[in-house]
Amino acid sequence: MWITGPQRDDPGVFPQPLVGVVERATIEEASTMRITSERSTLLHGVQTVARAVSSRTTLPILGNIALQAQEGRLELAATDLDIWMECSVPVMMEEGGALTVPARVFLEILNALPEEPVELQADEGSRLHLTCGRSRYEIHGLPAEEYPHLPEVDGALRVALKQALLKELIRMTAFAASRDETRAILMGALLVLEPHRVRMVATDTYRLALRTEPEELPLEQGVQVVIPGRALGELPRLLKEEGEVVITIGENQIRFDTGEARLTSRLLEGQFPNFERVLPTGYEHRWRLPSSLLREAIQRCDIVARDDNHRILLTAEGDSLRLEAHSDRIGSVQEEMAMEMEGGPLKVAFNATYLLDALKVIEAEELLFDLLGPTQPGTLRPVEGPDFVYVLMPMQF
Repeated sequence: MWITGPQRDDPGVFPQPLVGVVERATIEEASTMRITSERSTLLHGVQTVARAVSSRTTLPILGNIALQAQEGRLELAATDLDIWMECSVPVMMEEGGALTVPARVFLEILNALPEEPVELQADEGSRLHLTCGRSRYEIHGLPAEEYPHLPEVDGALRVALKQALLKELIRMTAFAASRDETRAILMGALLVLEPHRVRMVATDTYRLALRTEPEELPLEQGVQVVIPGRALGELPRLLKEEGEVVITIGENQIRFDTGEARLTSRLLEGQFPNFERVLPTGYEHRWRLPSSLLREAIQRCDIVARDDNHRILLTAEGDSLRLEAHSDRIGSVQEEMAMEMEGGPLKVAFNATYLLDALKVIEAEELLFDLLGPTQPGTLRPVEGPDFVYVLMPMQF
């Protein structure tokens, strides 16, 4: 369901903006935080946001997690300035307040503590005093007002999708995104929201993964945004099999809110390639293959193929498919399997790693491999199940 309007109208479990957006006077007055939390609850919150902390930052404050206690909850936030992660956990609060603490140290301490209540108290010198059982720590932090401001997603459009669906879209496409920083727009996945469907596509120009799901959305026109690979890598950790995620799309930012946690990310700028143009519209050869047997055969062949740029030769003759790989250093391997085939004999080579990437996400028992010839892209899709298309360029042989 689509909703318009600024996100702050629906705060969920986040009653106030997180640290960094709070006014300086408010933080200074409430700097002596005093709260108690279950160790497992606090650990879960810290683990959730700590993944946004960069280990290579030159700014000490970015190595910290921001803590803010208010209205019976502890709000945690972390960022590397590309993504922002927020989480809110219930606490027993004697006094509200805010500060930041080193993420690595705080997480290491919580992992080592016994399963007993954890008391946290901050003083005016931005030191956090932690007590758990017989353990007592004094952790040197930094003032909360120095923490970067959480970006506003103003004038945004919002949509609620099932968490399981978004997780599935990412699982079946994000692996095909590029790692080449010279083509930054391809280092993410294109999310396409249309009146009657939701699509996600990623490509590195050697292969393309497209997942489509019917979804009735009251839209007059489609919306397209490119989500960075870093955000795509973290999102599935926040998503569950039940419930919805609210996606807020602004001009340069996108926010995902599950109610328990939020992830905000910048959007990639630029023009994503017209992927519709590279989708084959027909085939000269069609192979119907058992997915698991093909995956296992390719895995065995790749033991040799990885010494030759993962090149694997596929030869279709009659009702059988022969898989071969050769290496001057290692030797050779040959596998053969039965299949159903339309079209004549064909010999074509593909990258074994790229084939396996697709076979890992195809859960159907059988798949279709459509081809136009030895120098044209091939297309993989499940016989039954979700609408998934995987286009792969062949290799020379």
